[in-house]
Amino acid sequence: TVPLWSIPTPVRDRYNALVTGRGGEAYRRILELPPYWPSVRDFTVTRQGFLLVATPVGEERQHLEALDPEGRPHLRFSPEGYLDPVFLDGGRAFLVKEDINQTVIHEFLFDPS
Repeated sequence: TVPLWSIPTPVRDRYNALVTGRGGEAYRRILELPPYWPSVRDFTVTRQGFLLVATPVGEERQHLEALDPEGRPHLRFSPEGYLDPVFLDGGRAFLVKEDINQTVIHEFLFDPS
């Protein structure tokens, strides 16, 4: 079970700014963050209003999950989680794999339909 933590004000403000910029005040109220949330490493909001969330799993792994516009779980991209870093920005998610001689960036393609 993922622990629940109070959402810090800067995270809530960043989330509100992202969502309000996409659809106005009424849209923000639909997507209101709950007061407590699983410990989130990072998040971004897609154009369709889905929330992509990177959630730590233990010390090394992280899950990448999609939540629908009402905050319900929609999809988990990997049941076992990722060891390599997942970065979220601008409604998009990336997995960065680093090797001795190269860095490879994979983008997750998310189609909510």
